[in-house]
Amino acid sequence: MNNPIKFLTNFIFPPKCVFCNSVLEPSHADNVCAECRLSVRYCKDYLCCIKCGKPVVSYGEEKKCYACLNTRHRFTRAASALIYEKNVRYAVIRNKKRCVKENVAEFARLMSLTTEMSYDGIKFDAVVSPPPSKASLRKNGFDHIEAIAEELAKSLDLPYIKGCLRKVRQTPHQSSLKYAERIENLRGTMECRTDMSGKTVLLADDVLTTGATADECARALKSRGAKKVYVVTLATAVKENL
Repeated sequence: MNNPIKFLTNFIFPPKCVFCNSVLEPSHADNVCAECRLSVRYCKDYLCCIKCGKPVVSYGEEKKCYACLNTRHRFTRAASALIYEKNVRYAVIRNKKRCVKENVAEFARLMSLTTEMSYDGIKFDAVVSPPPSKASLRKNGFDHIEAIAEELAKSLDLPYIKGCLRKVRQTPHQSSLKYAERIENLRGTMECRTDMSGKTVLLADDVLTTGATADECARALKSRGAKKVYVVTLATAVKENL
């Protein structure tokens, strides 16, 4: 580490791995431990569905996963940096409860690299993020997705439209619902508060599960004139044993 001020800061406040939260040496160059660097799985290392970006075992002729062959997504495409498992899951859950600056910076960096690699040549007009639930804001006092999206927008040199999307109806938590139930649960729950006429939008989120949230956000954005909505997330949930 060439920066003596950062070394001193790290000595007083030891950095921690963003994935497993283990304490790192003060001279550590970044916030990922050696074990996690080897164990965390990147989507770029697998064949991925051309629509939702999830790693798949094999392609059909359309290069889509089974779910996307049978679903009409409102977003144009989705891409994710990591597979949502083990320490990645732990990191995402921990960040929901305590939004740490170093974690946000590392997540945004990974998402920025994914955006540049997956959407090379696409000119985005703005970055937006899904709105938090009122319960989450009351409990945590912050919007962890907004923090990542703002950092991502800075990295990509794009404007971040704060408060662009909002929930007009609160819903039960999505985690216990099946795909069809998630779609129905979210139907008509979002509204876009900004004129998005002709814009190509990058929607940033932490995890892509079924894509139901991304679809509802894309619907709301397109209702206010957005031309295309692309999605980038830190991680994507998969069922297959890859």
